[in-house]
Amino acid sequence: MALALNVSSAPAPLPATLNCTALPPGTADCPCLVCSGDQTLACNSDTECSDAGAGACDSNGSGVASLPNSCSDFNCVVDSETGEGTCATGNTFMFCDGFTNSNGVGVIACATNGDCAGTGGLCTLEQEQNCFGNDGDDIVVAGTFGAQGGGVLGANFCFPPTNNPGINGAGGSPGPARARIAFDFDAKCSDGTTDYRLGGANCP
Repeated sequence: MALALNVSSAPAPLPATLNCTALPPGTADCPCLVCSGDQTLACNSDTECSDAGAGACDSNGSGVASLPNSCSDFNCVVDSETGEGTCATGNTFMFCDGFTNSNGVGVIACATNGDCAGTGGLCTLEQEQNCFGNDGDDIVVAGTFGAQGGGVLGANFCFPPTNNPGINGAGGSPGPARARIAFDFDAKCSDGTTDYRLGGANCP
C-alpha cells in the first residue's frame, strides 16, 4: 500500500479565540465550542461550522460551560520543553502507585486503596490535574521524524460532547484534545527495494 504524507516538524497551534461560555462576554477566550446548528460537531471557528452548514461556533451544546481550563484559579503551568501543563494549586487527584506511565505519571484514578486492587499498588500517588493553558493560550503540538523509519505524529483538535452529562463534566467536553503517536516504518523508494532516505535523493 502506498501512502502520500506531508511531513513537517513545525508546531501546529489550536488557537483560543472563542468566548468562554461560562464567563461574561470578553472575559476570557477558549479554543473549542460546538456548532449552533449541530451540537455534535465540535469547532474551533465559525468557518468550520459554516462549511458544514451548521451555523456558528458559539454554543457549548450538551457539554459543560467552557472555561480556559479546569484549574480552580485558571492558572495552568505549562512545561516549555514538553508542552504539558498541570494546575498550579488546588486541583489534586489520587492515582494508584502500582500502575503508572514510564515517566511516573498515574494512569488509574482512585479514591481508596480498594480502587487499586489488581494493580500491585495503593492509592498514594497524588498529582495535580492536567491542563492545556490559560486564557487565550494556543494549544500547540509538534511531531518529530528521523532520517529513516519512525517518528512521532502529533495532532490537536476539538472533542465533541457525548450523550452522557457526567462524562462531559469529568472530561470537559466539548473541549480541546491533543494526541501524540510514536511509530516506526520501513520506507522504500518507488522501486520497492531501495531503502528510502529523507528527501529521496538516494532513490534510483
